[in-house]
Amino acid sequence: LELKHFSKQYTSHNNTFAVQDFSMTCKKGEITGILGLNGAGKTTILKAICARHFATSGEAIVEGLEISENLEKDRKSIV
Repeated sequence: LELKHFSKQYTSHNNTFAVQDFSMTCKKGEITGILGLNGAGKTTILKAICARHFATSGEAIVEGLEISENLEKDRKSIV
């Protein structure tokens, strides 16, 4: 799993960024936690990983493939 310069902007909320320029890499078999204050974007990041939100900019990659281009495979691999 890899997020590269992931940003999510909500145009319905005065163009507010929920997450801006976030990068991380998680290797298979690793346990990773995401910590932060309320409103820091933790849920948005998890929804991007689960293919519920898509990046406004940047990339979200699972097993070498962009999530938005491989929805079905991504959803099966995160179960």
